[in-house]
Amino acid sequence: MITSKKLINNKIMRIEKNLILPITAIICAIIIGSSILGVQNNKQKSIEKQVQWKINQENKILEEEKSEEAEKDLFYSWCLDDADDTYWRYMRLNGTEKEDGSVWAENRFWNTADERKQDAIDNCFDQYKK
Repeated sequence: MITSKKLINNKIMRIEKNLILPITAIICAIIIGSSILGVQNNKQKSIEKQVQWKINQENKILEEEKSEEAEKDLFYSWCLDDADDTYWRYMRLNGTEKEDGSVWAENRFWNTADERKQDAIDNCFDQYKK
């Protein structure tokens, strides 16, 4: 004779057998879903690291370019100062310096000094600004 306890156990076993496939499917879906999310998360972190590295490299290059540009500007300024000093040295050698610091000279000396200074300025530009 079937007792109520056996009947309840039978029903539970039938219910458990009917639920095994759906429960297994749910567990598999959870496992696969979390591993896909983990892979996506790792891909995202990898992409973020690559983007940050590239940004850092670009910033480093920009800083180096700015530094080089500032150095070129400084050398260009020194070169122009040197051109101006050379101009006045030439004029003092070929003219007469007055007490107030001004220089008297013939026009041909001024013209030559102007040409030499312009050549020096052009050389400075070619060397530091091109």
